[in-house]
Amino acid sequence: MSARLAVWMLAVLAIARPAAAEAPLPARFVVIVANNKSLDRGTPDLEYADDDGALYYKLLSPFVAKIHLLSILDDDTQRRHPTIAPLTRRPDIATLRGTLGQLNGEIDALRRSGRPTELFFVFVGHGGLDDEGRGYLHLADGRLTRAEFFRDVVAASRAETTHIVIDACQAYSFIAGRGPGGQEANATFDRFLAGSDLDRYPSVGVFTAASDSPQTHEWSRIRAGVFSYQVRSGLAGAADVNHDGRIEYSELAAFVDAANARVPDFGKRVGVFVWPPRQNRHAPLLDVRKGEGVRHVVLDRPLTGRFALESLSGGRWFEFHKLVGDRLVLVLPRAQTFFLRGADGEVELADDANVRWVIASPTEATALRSRGAIDRAFDDALFSIPFGDGFYRGFVSGRQELVPVEDRSERFLVDASPPASRSAWRFEVAYQLAPFLLADGYLEHAVVAQVGIPVRPGFFITGSLGAGHVVIGAPLPATGFTRVAVAPGVMYRLVANDTFAATMGAELGYALVAIHGSSSTVDPSVGYARANVGGELRLIRPFWLRATAGWSAYLMTLDDGEAIRHRPEVSLGVLWHD
Repeated sequence: MSARLAVWMLAVLAIARPAAAEAPLPARFVVIVANNKSLDRGTPDLEYADDDGALYYKLLSPFVAKIHLLSILDDDTQRRHPTIAPLTRRPDIATLRGTLGQLNGEIDALRRSGRPTELFFVFVGHGGLDDEGRGYLHLADGRLTRAEFFRDVVAASRAETTHIVIDACQAYSFIAGRGPGGQEANATFDRFLAGSDLDRYPSVGVFTAASDSPQTHEWSRIRAGVFSYQVRSGLAGAADVNHDGRIEYSELAAFVDAANARVPDFGKRVGVFVWPPRQNRHAPLLDVRKGEGVRHVVLDRPLTGRFALESLSGGRWFEFHKLVGDRLVLVLPRAQTFFLRGADGEVELADDANVRWVIASPTEATALRSRGAIDRAFDDALFSIPFGDGFYRGFVSGRQELVPVEDRSERFLVDASPPASRSAWRFEVAYQLAPFLLADGYLEHAVVAQVGIPVRPGFFITGSLGAGHVVIGAPLPATGFTRVAVAPGVMYRLVANDTFAATMGAELGYALVAIHGSSSTVDPSVGYARANVGGELRLIRPFWLRATAGWSAYLMTLDDGEAIRHRPEVSLGVLWHD
């Protein structure tokens, strides 16, 4: 066999060899414990821990192999989440241990088959400290102590990676302060989770509320605990700084910190304790790219400000503060209608596509309920700072325990093009002013209509029709001049923010020129070219004020032959563009 033939055969075999299979996603097992009840005298029951449990269930269930919710839903929560109640079990110590034991058996079987596994444990409810400063969590029938927590949840986990999210302190409803404590008690509660104990478990990560005082907060407006509400918002995609679809510990921690950055203004600081798995500090808490029965919503680059996602029944699911220039991808369950609500109104997100693009801020009117001074202050403070790469980098740079996310060449959905639709077409009517083509000292007044059809983000195919007229007096023999022009063209639109955009355009077409006088003449085929730049300022959606300045050139037949006449042009028009 010749050397050339051998090389050729090796090349064919290399091409024919199947590509390496993508590593399977870990099989994720989830246990959610959500308990409203308090075991301690003087500590009122919570109102919304069961709501938090139901919402965690709905967010996480599309991404799991198996999920258990240990909670007793109250009447109001059952009305809001009627499909969840039959799936719950009592949040007592025996049920928790039995559930964890069953899941660890299933995890062991999968690990023996070579499948990667994860355990995700969520607790929402009361926590406390005994007289000796030892932490515990409130379950339906007793306290789960620190030692029992590490034995039954942390040390017993058979998964390759274990994620623990805890929203617990002494709490009652609607931003009320809970319990005695101070900095010393809070430090003791931190030691319940941190330090040498977690160092012994490098595959375990912890994400929990850590207030300046030993308090976490519920808020009746969102019908949830504030910390859990923020965690779910970040996990749904709002915390994804590098746009890879994987929400890492550092991203979620920075997102929650940004959401609470201005809350201390009235003494309700909600902090975060974060401990990524030491074995893999890039381990994601959630990968939103693949899930059963989910869809994705892409908020386009021009959108900026605070937004909230609410269900058809009025329950608020997520909230975030988006930077202009970034695209944001959120994951939502199928078979439900949601509303994206911003400062100017709302837009319905019906379940009509796997990927739904929102390219402009919501404008449909929405009714806002009146609320008290504390409610308003909390509403104004939460998510008041936009979250993006700049805030994230500053947050991570001061935290030695966090490793910044990697910049990814493959980003999830944010580099895709939104589908063109009629709603993105442009229609403009403008007044145009330009010097007369044939003589100095005269101005042509014109009306121009233009339509723009989107072909890709920012780019349009345009078509324009214009008519101009000049009234001519002595000493010229003509009495008037009329120009009618039609031209196709192209345009690029660069959006600065939700209220201003810049444009660049070019056209190439024909004009009919008529000179009126004692002997009128008409030239029906005057070729011309035009280039312009402009700016657009939003008046009221969907109307914009557009001003342009440009230069045009006309190839005209005159008495002494063909000649090119050129001139500057300015225009001011009203544009419809949603």
